[in-house]
Order: sequence, then structure tokens, then C-alpha cells
Amino acid sequence: MPEPRSHEELMKLTEAQLAIDARKYSKKAMSNADRAHFADFYHQQRRELCIQAIERGVSVPMVDEYLGKRIAVKKPTRFNHFMTTKSARGVFRGPRKGVKHKGAMTDVSGLWNKLSPEEKAAYQNGKPRTQPNVDTQPAGESDSDRASDYETDDDEEESEEAGTRKMASLKRAANTVQNFMDDCMSKAAHIAKTSNCEMIMFAVSRHLAAHSFQFGKATHGATKFLASAANLDGTKHYPARMQSYLTGYEVAEIAQLALSKRGKPKSRPVSVTRRMSDLVAEKTDGIMLQWPWTNTDWKLAKIKYKIQLLPGAMTQADWLKKPSRDLLATPKAIIHLDLDKKLIDLVYDPSIPDGVTAREFYGATPPSSVQSPSPLRSLPLS
Repeated sequence: MPEPRSHEELMKLTEAQLAIDARKYSKKAMSNADRAHFADFYHQQRRELCIQAIERGVSVPMVDEYLGKRIAVKKPTRFNHFMTTKSARGVFRGPRKGVKHKGAMTDVSGLWNKLSPEEKAAYQNGKPRTQPNVDTQPAGESDSDRASDYETDDDEEESEEAGTRKMASLKRAANTVQNFMDDCMSKAAHIAKTSNCEMIMFAVSRHLAAHSFQFGKATHGATKFLASAANLDGTKHYPARMQSYLTGYEVAEIAQLALSKRGKPKSRPVSVTRRMSDLVAEKTDGIMLQWPWTNTDWKLAKIKYKIQLLPGAMTQADWLKKPSRDLLATPKAIIHLDLDKKLIDLVYDPSIPDGVTAREFYGATPPSSVQSPSPLRSLPLS
């Protein structure tokens, strides 16, 4: 313990220094005598503050607003305990009632005023175990509803000091929390066994009404894997394929519709460029992701692929080997139709030599805008 110091010596220190010394030499817990002492000391300070306010000609709320408002904590009154009974709560129940019902508090006050002084005194420390034998319940409520939901064990008389409150029992609170957690654990274990779940998580939201529940299942740790798979597969993952199968649209068309603005969808919302790029990406297993609109045969030959137009295709091979900006509406519609019928294909040709250059592929001079015939060019099947 430190050596005792005089009051004058302590007053020379700052507030921060005094707080540090108080914390340094503090006990582990406050005793009842300490609580009573500081409660009296607080009320003495408030009285002195009120006297100073009178001398300075200001109000106490003005001082509290400047220094920081302090709210006294009171125990629940008798009427507050009466509000927790089923008869009082029943006033708020029913159609077009609730907390917005303006006449509810008037009706509850009428029930309270019907009680005798002795019956009101029974609500001093909580709801009585037996409700007073007075018709304080709404019409239609059974006698069993008059029983008390719970009773408090606060048998102390109500203190006249407004700045104190009853100490909470940490042991009782710990037992309540532990019992609640045990109940949740038993329910979670039951759900895990019946639903074959590896992990159960409860999420509570104050924005949901009573009995508004949602049950969902997910694979723990699969989010990152699914995100990586979606980035690799693009629109070719399972949900997109299933939606394409159900709606009859191509996967690329569904993706384009999802990104487009609201409004009536066009008959062909996906461009020829997009569909041809999807075709070459699918046939080459991702080796080539965009359709080569210039030097088409040579760029495909470098990876040993060539175009193949199946019987019945109306698409001309030259349409797929020149810049797409030169395509008119009719060739675009024909290409779309052949793609819908799967008449445009890319096939792997191992006979194409490795490392072929553009000069070797096209002959003496590489093509400028129109490609010259090549012995490796695929012709439409007869």
C-alpha cells in the first residue's frame, strides 16, 4: 500500500494522474460499503451541482447538456410490473391493435385503476404468484391465462434513491446462457444427423418476424472452389447448362440476356462474334478463346484445327474468314441458323504439319484481304 498523502498534496495532481493512482492501488472488487459510500457521494455531488446552478442562474439540464447527460436508473414501478401480465398484454392483441393502437394504454390504465391499493401493492417487487380476484382480463380470456408468467425474487423494498439499481446475478445469467446454448446444441445435433450436415450455423435477425425461418444447405469450404471453377468454365457450368436445357436457349444467349438492360429481348440478343468465339473455345478446350476473323485457316492450322461445314449448311466459308464488321444482316442470320442446327464445326486434323508458317500455308504470298486457296482448307462436305 502507498504511504498516505494529504488532501492538499493530492489536489495538486491532475485528473489523469489521480485516475492512474486509483487504478494502480485498486481492490479487485467493490464491497457493499463502497457502493453505499459512492452512492451517497454521487447524490452529494448532484446537490452541490444544483446549488451551483442556482447561484449561476442556470438550469440543471443546461449543465448536464454541457458536461454530459446522466440518466438515473430506476427500478420498475408497480404499473410496469402490471404491464407484464397477460391481462394487460391482451389489450394490445387482436386485429388492428398492437403498439399503434392509441386507445390501448387508456384501456390498460382502466384495468389498473380497478385494482384496490392492496392489490396494487402486490406488484411492488414483481407480478404476484396469484393474480388478484378482480376481472382485469379482456373478454374471452380463460382463467388459466391469469396465471403469472414468471415471478421475481426481489423481496427488497423499493429504494428512494433513484441512482441505484439491483445488482445482477452473474451466476444466474451464466446458467441461463448455458441452458440456452445446451438447447441449441441438442437441436443442431439432431438436424446434423437427420440432414447429413457437417456444420450447423444459426443466424438470428431482428428484421424477421416470428416463425419466419429459412433452411439452407451448403458445402463447407466449397465457395472458393466453385468461384475458381466458374472463372475457368465461364458460362459452361452446371446451373447455366441446366437453365439452357430448360429454356431452349443457348448458354451464351442466356448470359447476354442476364447482362442486358430491361426491356423486350431481341430475337438474336447474342452477336455472331460471341457465338463463334464460344464455338472455338468449346471445340479447342480453351486453347483459342476468340474466333480468328483474319487469316482464319492458318491460325486454326497452327493448333491443327480446320473448319468443317456439315451437309445442309447455308453458310459460305468466306463469311467466317473476313472481318465481322463487313457481315450484313442476311449472312449473320444464316450463320445463326447454322449454329442453332450445329452445322458449323471445328475438327482436329493431325495431318497438318507442325510449325507451319503463313507463307508455307498460303503459298508464295500471304493473303492481304482475300485469302488464296490452300491445300489444307476444308471444303463443304458434299
